[in-house]
Amino acid sequence: MATLMLENGADVRMIQAILGHGKLTTTEIYKHVAITKLKQVHTATHPAALLLPRGRTDGREL
Repeated sequence: MATLMLENGADVRMIQAILGHGKLTTTEIYKHVAITKLKQVHTATHPAALLLPRGRTDGREL
């Protein structure tokens, strides 16, 4: 739930309050998951991805 909220623009402090975390660092773990998804989407949709064979990110052939 927290990751989905972050991905859709919720404030991390609001998520902290909803989850009842005492420390913000506990809630920030969910930011890592959201950033990982963002990186996957970026890699898949970046214009340079169209120039490489599917499944490769380093320019070498399969």
